[in-house]
Amino acid sequence: MEANTANMVVRRITNVPEEVEVMNEANSRLIWTYMQEAGGMLMGKLPPSKHHPTGRNPYA
Repeated sequence: MEANTANMVVRRITNVPEEVEVMNEANSRLIWTYMQEAGGMLMGKLPPSKHHPTGRNPYA
């Protein structure tokens, strides 16, 4: 399950380097949007862990 979830996120962000050449305000917002989308896709899909008793943070 972890590999499948990771593949979903990787597929979404693999084209980021092609779209972002210089880190300016607009590109910073674009990267932030990608990060939020990736965290949203991971919501409820991370396996439980004894190291995270209150649940895992998909946005971390």
